[in-house]
Amino acid sequence: MIVKIKCNFRANGDPLLFASRNLQDDGPTVILEHGSNWENRVLSISQLSRNMGEDKSYEISGITIEFSDTDRFFRKWMSGENRYITGKTVEIFSQDNQLLYTGVVEKWQFKEDAFVLSINDKLSGLDTVITSVITADEYPDAPEKSVGQTIPLIYGDFSGD
Repeated sequence: MIVKIKCNFRANGDPLLFASRNLQDDGPTVILEHGSNWENRVLSISQLSRNMGEDKSYEISGITIEFSDTDRFFRKWMSGENRYITGKTVEIFSQDNQLLYTGVVEKWQFKEDAFVLSINDKLSGLDTVITSVITADEYPDAPEKSVGQTIPLIYGDFSGD
């Protein structure tokens, strides 16, 4: 699977665009010094997992992305003010521009010929414990017929009347 990674690191708002192979598409004009919209630099992306912990808290693994830095692009770019990327947004897309993941940089490091980002999504670190059933103690306004029923988990934005 070909992936695209949009790193929103620059103060002027222009993203750095990388992919697991060089891609030209209808995206922004060429931003990198090299020849394509999405420059082939992605070496690996770790697996993402989401699950419920034993204590019923929501657990999300972070993602590690490793970029090729054989030409020292990142070492040059990360000098000076550019190195302040912790907390900046990273988006991962499929080749057909489906958003797969959005997260923020937790930390970064250089390896021998690679630049490595550790990313967590905006829900990471939540210690929210999600109860599995409705109880009268925790939800005093719950309708009587709902007490003892399983609570559905809803992810995303939700509003109701």
